[in-house]
Formats: sequence, structure tokens, C-alpha cells
Amino acid sequence: MSQQPNGNVNPTTDPAKDLASDASLKLQRFANFRKVEAGFTTLAYGHAGKAKVLHYDLGALVRKGAFHTVFSSKASIFTIDSSLAKSQLLYMFWFTLMGSLSYFFMPDQHLQGMQELEKFTNYWNVFIPFILGLYISLNITRWWTLRTEGLGMVLDAGQNVVLLMNGIFPGSGWGDVHDQVLKYSLASISLIVNACRGNEDVESLGPKGDNLFTLEEIEVVHAVPYRARPVLMWTRILMLLSKVCEENNVNAGKFRDIAGECKKARNGISVIWSYLRTQLPFAYVL
Repeated sequence: MSQQPNGNVNPTTDPAKDLASDASLKLQRFANFRKVEAGFTTLAYGHAGKAKVLHYDLGALVRKGAFHTVFSSKASIFTIDSSLAKSQLLYMFWFTLMGSLSYFFMPDQHLQGMQELEKFTNYWNVFIPFILGLYISLNITRWWTLRTEGLGMVLDAGQNVVLLMNGIFPGSGWGDVHDQVLKYSLASISLIVNACRGNEDVESLGPKGDNLFTLEEIEVVHAVPYRARPVLMWTRILMLLSKVCEENNVNAGKFRDIAGECKKARNGISVIWSYLRTQLPFAYVL
């Protein structure tokens, strides 16, 4: 037996049994997620099937050394794709070509006065470590802000809303509402990732994919610009819970907590777009 916020008592089944029976369906979208211990790193694999470093053993990293570990880890920039190797080979080719041309075809008299140019170059090279350090520091700061105040804020809001819902509406009788809120919050994360990758497709979130959207919801989401779709999910969560709370005479203070989490999620999404759409000026030059 469980008591609803309006005072009505409805019979319900054991929540543990309901969760166990529906576990395989609810966790369908996480079927491809796995962790693999690979040497000194713990790799995580998601929907894309690409390795990401989840954790690394600092002691093993120091003992084995950088030159060994950089090529043995699957998630290193040297092994994740061939772009870095190609660019380095291209630089070596041009260096060899220009050096050879200068050595064989440029007379010695043309090299007179190059000492002044070399002094000028050495003078400006002094500032490169400071500029490079500033650039790296800014990038790390921006990355951590995206992680904590952007994506982290959305993830926290999703968990907090589900937690509040289970506290205000306990029992399996509210399972459909709990599941819908969870689906919308997970869909917002997937839509953020898709938008960052320039992927406007939402079919993978439908019944044939992660089963977060119905066919009708897919049509609605398709009509919305892809960067606004994550905010739409939190708007729907707010509208859904506002209706449920109003119908069941939930205290306004409790609903205010739910609305506050939805606002935090929207703010987090805004931070993500602000940082990703505002690049550092002249990143290549710096």
C-alpha cells in the first residue's frame, strides 16, 4: 500500500520486484557500455565504441615512462587516430626539403646577414613558453568549467530531479512518471552530445534505438533546431511535473525545488554553448 500526496491510498506491488522485472528494458541504452583494464589505464567504451581513459595508475605511468606508455595506451593522442603521425611526417618532409634546397642551391653570399635574423628569432622565442603556458592554462580552465558548470550541472540536475520525484511520489505506482522524467533527462544528455558532434539525427533515441522517445516525440524534436533540443527536454520535464504536482496538491515549496533543478540544467546547457561557440582568439597563432 502506498499513499499519494492527495491523501488517496492505492494498492501497489513491491517496488523491488517491479524494478527487477523492468531492469533489462530500462537499461537497454547502456548495453554497450563497458570498462576494460588495459595495463596502467582503465578504458571506458560507450555508444561509439571508442576507448576513453576513465582512470590511470600514476605509479605505473611514472615507472614505465612517457615514451613507452604514450604508444601502449589505446586512448593516447598517438594511437587514437593517425592525424598526429601524419602531421609530424609532413613537417619532417618540408623541413628536409627546404633544408636540402638551402644547402645545395643557395650560395654562401646569400646567407650573409642571417645572423641578425637569427638573433631576432631567438629574442621572440623567449616569449613562446609564456604564451604557450597561458594558452594551455586557458584551455584546461575552459575544459574544467565545461565539465563542472556545464555538463556536470545537467547531470546533477537529472539525478536530483529523479531523487526529488522518488521522495515526493514514492512507490511503483508512480513508476511511469519516474521513467518519463529519467528518459527526458537522459535524452537531454544525448542531444547535447549529438549537437556538439554536429549530428542532427534523433532516430537513435527512438523505439528502434535507446527507446527514450516515442515516434510522436521524435517528430516534435525534429522540428526544433538541434542546439535547442536539450533545453526542450527540461521544459517538458518542468511542464510534466508541474501538472502532476498541481493535480496531487503538492506543496509549492517542493515543486520550487524541482523547478530550481530544471533551471540549473538550462543554465548548464547555456554554459556549454557559450564556451563551445566562443573560441579563443587566434588559437592557431597562439
